[in-house]
Amino acid sequence: MPRFSIVVPSHGVAGRLSLALDSVLAQSFGDFELIAVCDGPAAPAAGVAADHAARDSRVVLVHSPPSEGLGAARNAGVRAASGLYLLFLDGDDVLAPGALAALAARLEETGEVDVLYFEHERSPWWDGEPTTTAGPAPVAVRAPSFSPAEAPRLTGVALPAWSAAYRRSFVTAHDLAFPEGHFTDVGWGGLVTVAAERVAVLRRVVVRHLLRRQGSRLDHVLPCGTTAMRPMTEGLMLALTLAALWGCSLALDGRVRAGTVLVAGALLALFAVKHSQALFLGLSLAAAGAAVAVRRWTRRRPAGRGVLAVTAVACGAAVGTVLLARALRYPTGTDSVQDLLTGHYALPDRDRPWPELLRLEGSFWLEWLRRQLWQPLFAALLAAGAWGALRRRGAFGLFVVATALTGFLTQAAHPDITVWGERLIVVAWLLPVVGVPLLLERVALRPAADVPGPRPRSLPDERSPVTR
Repeated sequence: MPRFSIVVPSHGVAGRLSLALDSVLAQSFGDFELIAVCDGPAAPAAGVAADHAARDSRVVLVHSPPSEGLGAARNAGVRAASGLYLLFLDGDDVLAPGALAALAARLEETGEVDVLYFEHERSPWWDGEPTTTAGPAPVAVRAPSFSPAEAPRLTGVALPAWSAAYRRSFVTAHDLAFPEGHFTDVGWGGLVTVAAERVAVLRRVVVRHLLRRQGSRLDHVLPCGTTAMRPMTEGLMLALTLAALWGCSLALDGRVRAGTVLVAGALLALFAVKHSQALFLGLSLAAAGAAVAVRRWTRRRPAGRGVLAVTAVACGAAVGTVLLARALRYPTGTDSVQDLLTGHYALPDRDRPWPELLRLEGSFWLEWLRRQLWQPLFAALLAAGAWGALRRRGAFGLFVVATALTGFLTQAAHPDITVWGERLIVVAWLLPVVGVPLLLERVALRPAADVPGPRPRSLPDERSPVTR
């Protein structure tokens, strides 16, 4: 009988399953069996697990239909287990080095307790620094093991199933099983807490829970954490993007210091919200500023302090975004492409991700254009908005077009026609919103000579010469 049976469900994590299995097989304590629970023989994860089983006899394959959920997969692993203690490890998490040896040593001290709780840490999946360490609450009990009644606030049901080792005979004697549904860890934690008679604690990190961060740091400071992060991130992203465009307008209108400060502050805040948008916007504004400067120089006109200042700030923001993202160990471009092509690592990594991405981009944009030809309203509004912005506002119009371009860059980073562009490409609507009214402005102010009635007073042209 092995000392530990480690159950690893693998649904949807084939791209990271090798890391989980390797972290177990590399443990210095070798008295264990590793039970990989796969959807079926043809599932991508089954091939990964079969390769490990061929190399190491301690790896056992078990099948559980994906429709039955995570709880059923863990229950299938428990039924196949023969070890003295059960551990659960998600297929995209890893065991810390020396974890099993530390568990075995602690169990020698405590005796055969029903549950041994331990600590875990949360780390970005791209191999960044640990973000937080969590575990059972501190207890005042001095004995190696104790009853849950002696430390009623030790765990509750807040700890995930993979934050403890469970004596298998205790689990089977009480007929404990994971309930169905999304909150299976909560149900399991409650059942274990009620049934356990002797528990113990190991103050050591055993599991590293790998997080899939989306490029936002807001979840560290907002009380909601990662809940509702998509609408909160994208709302702030749009507001900061418009703030940067406002700063461009101020700089072009002669208020250079206020404008550049607003552009720099918006881009800096945008890095914390969505660093890809900070990069896209910085590059787009820098390109627009360079185009305006070159155009003016070719006409033997000075580029203007506002244009040069915005261009310099935008270039600095783009370079700073790349350097800061690297310093913070954000995902690289290749990491992001692999994440896209593997369905958030539900499939194994691609050998040649970039050529596959280019093929996907070609197919996506052809289909996008076909749909636009069938329903041309959006394309017509884009063309009219671009014409109005460039025709009526000159330099500032070019910055408007550049800002709207970031919507297309965001969509290009997600070339999946099933993820339709109303959300990803939303910044592109800046062109119709700003440009179409400018295009209609002269028509609205033109006197209608053939229409009876009072004539509207002529209004002065409010365009500033700085913006041309």
